[in-house]
Amino acid sequence: MFHDLPDDIIDYIIDNLFDNNHPIELLELRNINKKLRLKIDNKKLKSSIINEDTNINKSINDLLRKNTNIKQIEWLLKNHVKFNLNHIRTVIIHNRIDIIKKGFHYQDFLKLIFNRFYLSEENTSDLYAATECNNPIIIASIYNRVDIVKLLIESSSIGNPYTKVLNGLLDIAVRYGHKNLFSYLVTYQYDSIKQLVTCKIGKIINRMRDCEDVFFYLVVNGKIDMDQKLLLGCITNNYYELFYYVYSKSEIKDNLELLLKTIDTNNYDIFNYLLNRYQVDNEYLTEIIIDNNHKEAYTKEFLYNIINNHIDKITKDSKMIYLCLINFIENDYIKKLIHLGYKYGDDEMLFVLSNKNIILLREMCNYYKIE
Repeated sequence: MFHDLPDDIIDYIIDNLFDNNHPIELLELRNINKKLRLKIDNKKLKSSIINEDTNINKSINDLLRKNTNIKQIEWLLKNHVKFNLNHIRTVIIHNRIDIIKKGFHYQDFLKLIFNRFYLSEENTSDLYAATECNNPIIIASIYNRVDIVKLLIESSSIGNPYTKVLNGLLDIAVRYGHKNLFSYLVTYQYDSIKQLVTCKIGKIINRMRDCEDVFFYLVVNGKIDMDQKLLLGCITNNYYELFYYVYSKSEIKDNLELLLKTIDTNNYDIFNYLLNRYQVDNEYLTEIIIDNNHKEAYTKEFLYNIINNHIDKITKDSKMIYLCLINFIENDYIKKLIHLGYKYGDDEMLFVLSNKNIILLREMCNYYKIE
């Protein structure tokens, strides 16, 4: 058996293996027995074995995809195994921040990961330019590895190339909806991205879901203006509490635009809030609700809210019943409208008949008025 061989023969075999094989090819030998592992771990090449072909690179990549013990990775680094950008990408995707921290102790690794020549230094605020470059911090941002992003940015304050692409990171956070990346950037790197946040706040708040607390932080700390774009974004994302706060403190606001936005987004809570504070002519309100270009995209909840809370503001000669029919509102609500005297005619009755809603059709026939 191998472990029964004399030490000098084992040492000779190991020396020959190291002279003719890449360290990655020897890694499995460590698992034969404790004796061989100890001897291999204590063996260190004086310089790199230059035979890093496609197969070697693939083997390294495969190893990095696994939950490989950091001691094995460190052994490879000590024996001058050189990672490439594809390996770094794999490390980032699998969130192996421990490998990156360990690599910081090796010059070749540092030169690779902080090489400014493959960073996109032009148009760094352009999301698409940023994502096309082979940049570790961009990869970390796309995969939402915030701890790695933070490590790369904060590991050096002088000459750090990653501080030049912070606008690109913000664009990525917005595009992919990465709340924790967005939160880190606006909390700890705000001075570097302030201009972009300010000019794109409308786009940002429309894209960032479940981030009401982050925007509250920005508002309360005076980092973004309490303006119309912010209010519109609150409506889109159902940020009720933030909307109420900003609305109460905003002196200039276009109430009609806000109301139209609530209709387009079926946001009945803020719709109700605005109607209690903003007087709208009944004829006009009826027109913007009934003649809305997206009237077939209303949610049932939005229409229930109209019927239950604001039906007195909808004129009876409007197509309210037709609007409810095409949105498949329940019979009881439509019967309520019929009893209140809302207008309907042949088109509505034919629609009900085509859907074989005999119960509702009977009700409509009983209350039908010939004009």
